[in-house]
Amino acid sequence: MVGGPRRDRPVVHVTQGTIANADLGQLLEPTIAGLADADVLVVATTCGGTVQMDPLPDNVRVADFLPYDELLPRCDVMVTNGGYGGVNHALRYAVPLVCVGASEDKRDVAARVTWSGVGVGISRPALSPRAARRAVDRVLAGTAYRSKARELADQIAAGPSTDEVVALICGPEPT
Repeated sequence: MVGGPRRDRPVVHVTQGTIANADLGQLLEPTIAGLADADVLVVATTCGGTVQMDPLPDNVRVADFLPYDELLPRCDVMVTNGGYGGVNHALRYAVPLVCVGASEDKRDVAARVTWSGVGVGISRPALSPRAARRAVDRVLAGTAYRSKARELADQIAAGPSTDEVVALICGPEPT
C-alpha cells in the first residue's frame, strides 16, 4: 500500500479514556511528543477532545473514536489513563499496558497493572514526553509483559460469557 502504514513496526494506541478529555496535555499529547521520532505507529483516540499539536508527527494517526474490537488486536501496547473498561478490553486482546492515572480508581488500576506484570503502572495524573517514551520502550523491549497479558487474556476467554454473568446475577429468563 503506497503511503499507508507500515506493518513491520509496533502499533501503540494512546487514549485518555471516554470522559477525561478536557486536557489532552495530561497523557495523549505528551505520549505523541515522546514517540514522535520512535519507529512505531501511534494511533490516538480523542473521544471528543482536541489535539493541540500542529503539525502532528508523521508516525501519528488521530481519530475521535475507533472500535476496540478492530483496533486492539493490531496493537503492541496501549497507553491509557487506567479506565476500567479500556484496561479490560486491552487485556482481553493480550495487549500490554502503560497505565497512567491518579483519579477515581485509576491509581489502583495502575498498581494492579504493575503487580500483575501486564504493563507499567504510573500513579500520577500527567505524564512527561520522556516518561511516556521510557514506559513504552520498556513494555516493547521484552516479551514478559505480553506473556503476562496473554495469560490474562486466556483466563478471560475461559471465564463466563456476558450472558452467563447476567443470568447469574439476574436469574434465568422466564419461559
